[in-house]
Order: sequence, then C-alpha cells, then structure tokens
Amino acid sequence: MAGTQGTSDSTSKFRYEVFLSFNAKNIGNSFADFMYIALNKKGFKVYNENDGNEHDEDTRTKRYQAIEQSQLSVVIVTKRFVRSPWCLDQLVKILECKNSVGHVVLPVFYNHLEPIEVGKQLGPCEQAFADHEAVFAGEPGKVQQWRSALTQVAKLAVKGLSLRETNWFRAPLRQNIIEEVWKVVGARRVEVSLDIYGSDEAAQSIRKWMEDVVKIWNESQMKRTN
Repeated sequence: MAGTQGTSDSTSKFRYEVFLSFNAKNIGNSFADFMYIALNKKGFKVYNENDGNEHDEDTRTKRYQAIEQSQLSVVIVTKRFVRSPWCLDQLVKILECKNSVGHVVLPVFYNHLEPIEVGKQLGPCEQAFADHEAVFAGEPGKVQQWRSALTQVAKLAVKGLSLRETNWFRAPLRQNIIEEVWKVVGARRVEVSLDIYGSDEAAQSIRKWMEDVVKIWNESQMKRTN
C-alpha cells in the first residue's frame, strides 16, 4: 500500500479533471460549449466558468486556482488565442503546472492554425507577436515567456487534435479529444481505485483482473457516440 499512497493522495487533491482554455472571440462559445457538454456526458469533472474572455485580476486568480485544481488542460489554440495577452498568460500558468506538478496539457489546433506556425510563431502568429513586441516594448521578458510557451505547447501536439486532420469536421475532433482525455484521467481513476487491493500476490491477481475489466469497459465507452 505504501507504494501507491502517493498516487492516491496526488489524484484526490484535484477538484476538476479537465480545464478548458480558449478564446471565445475566435471560436465563439459553441465549440467550447459542445466540448464541455461532451466531456460531461462521459462523466468528466470539467471546470465550466472559463468563458475565454478577459476579466479582472480576481477572476484571473480564480482561473489560475482552477488550473492548479485540475488534472489536465485542453488548450484550444486559435489565431485570437495567440493574439490575446490574457490567453497567453493563462497558457504560461498551465505550463508551469505541467512542469511543477505533472499537469497534463492537450493542445487542440483549431481552424487554419498548425503546430509549426504556433511553435515558431510563423504565419498569423508572426504578426501577432510583432504587435505584442510593440505593445509590451517595456516588458521584453513577458513576450519571450509567451514565445517559449507556444514553442512548448506545439511540441505537445497529438495526432488527430487539429481541425485540419479531421477534414474540418468538428464532431470527430471532439471525439478525439475525449479519447485523449480518457487516456489520462481514466488511467488515473483506475490506479487510485485499485489501491485498495494492496500489494501481496493474491491482491495483485485481483488488481490485474480488475484492470482488464476496466480496460474492456473503457474501450466500450469510447465506441459510444456522443
């Protein structure tokens, strides 16, 4: 039991399983709303007070706390997201949690934006950062921090999590996101729930059997339509 206690403690401290990060002005609330509904339908605990718009510092603090209390962030990267200091600051916070406590980050590249453009700040990202350099001329460290965050998030790209890869159809993109979320959250749920079986030989046999049962159930869930 001692060997599994750390996992149980670290997972139980989370209030949410998924934090959605996006810019509402670019995608509207529709895609984010559909994602929230789809994730909830699958039983995930999703932070649902992030409307993707800029607010005051109290709201910023509240959002940052929600990120810290979440196991995973789905970051919907768009042209407007890259242009928004609020969204970029939020991305920096998400990556800080990734690097410090193992917070998982799933970037989604939406509409006509590709990982290479994001990572190297090319195409529409190039002009966005030219504007950032001008506006934040007195804070070069801030802009560099944003560049570094986008470079990091581009390297985390997962096959199937861009709208181009799903031939511009949003439904399969949502399904791909759900499947990737389940790979992380579902695995942690199983790891924690099976701690009760202990570590002796008989307990491990039960644990292995339960893992197989849960794996089959998980696969059946992913085959269901949203």
